[in-house]
Amino acid sequence: VDATACVGGNAIAFARRFDRVFALEIDPGRAAMLRHNVAHVRRHAVLGRVDVVAGDCLVELPRLAVDDWATTLVFADPPWGGRHYEAAGRVDADTERGVHLKGAGTLS
Repeated sequence: VDATACVGGNAIAFARRFDRVFALEIDPGRAAMLRHNVAHVRRHAVLGRVDVVAGDCLVELPRLAVDDWATTLVFADPPWGGRHYEAAGRVDADTERGVHLKGAGTLS
């Protein structure tokens, strides 16, 4: 699962190795670009199945049709500051906490 897929760079790399990848992207425009990029790369390379989900990963992760969460990798590479960083203005990298994974396999 690529929880913060943007336009698909990591999701496509994962699909070169894994049979199925869920690519979650909160921005509908970037999700459309991700679909386009997957289709483009698929013309030139063998990829596993890529399911693009347009939505907030914190909402969509529990809804995914994953066969076995115990053996599923969830990759998250969010922008600094999380989903609302653009509204925050200047970001201080020394004090920014960002989005953190907590607990055993849970996002909160």
